[in-house]
Amino acid sequence: MTLRSRPSPATGFTLIEVLIALSLSVILAAMLFSSLHTYALGTAAGQKHLAAKQTSASVYQFIGDQLRGSVPLTLRLEGERRLLFLGNDRRVVYIGHIPRHRSAGGLHKNSLVIEGQAPHQSLVFSYARLVVDEAFGMAAFTEPGTGISKTLIADARAIEFEYFGPQNENEDSAWSTEWSRNDLLPALVRVRVSRSNKQTLDDMVIPIYANTASKRAALTIGTQRSSKQNDVLRLLRPKDQQGLEAIPATENRQ
Repeated sequence: MTLRSRPSPATGFTLIEVLIALSLSVILAAMLFSSLHTYALGTAAGQKHLAAKQTSASVYQFIGDQLRGSVPLTLRLEGERRLLFLGNDRRVVYIGHIPRHRSAGGLHKNSLVIEGQAPHQSLVFSYARLVVDEAFGMAAFTEPGTGISKTLIADARAIEFEYFGPQNENEDSAWSTEWSRNDLLPALVRVRVSRSNKQTLDDMVIPIYANTASKRAALTIGTQRSSKQNDVLRLLRPKDQQGLEAIPATENRQ
């Protein structure tokens, strides 16, 4: 009697099982790709937000450093002295310094100007080396658009300047959108920036250091030099001293 072996059962996958496995693989791959794409977008957005925040911080620090270092330089014309400073709700023009990597040093005429109208405004910084000649006067000092300019803020909904201090000798200090004194710098300058992509208001209050510095830090532009100038002219570079007369602030007042 001959014994016959039984056929062994099949050990492979059926077509349905293969199709199910492929479908699950496709679904998992799609989920993984979507997660990676979402992570990449989130990382890029976070880096962009951080970069924008760092840029804003550096811009605000630059504005603060510039206004804090305003120099109380006075122009003397026909016996009248007038402080070289202009401040209103759209523009600040002052005498100050520039970072060394942008200039050879010395005093500069600097300005912060608001361009455009709300809700699309920008803040532009301009600077030019201070040149005192026969044509120099208040009209030349307040002339806009001179020198090298750079846009500091380009995406603002609204920008405004305000000034704190006594508008007259017998008045108490208060905030105003225009500085009318021609013998004294404001104690504080406030820069308000409302950005289009932010709900909160950026409010910078900047003290003017010259108001708390030594009285001998006051300078006057003139044709004659005072015998008391040596202690003050050392604040300037030698090539900036021509045509500058330095006198104590107490002598500036008539």
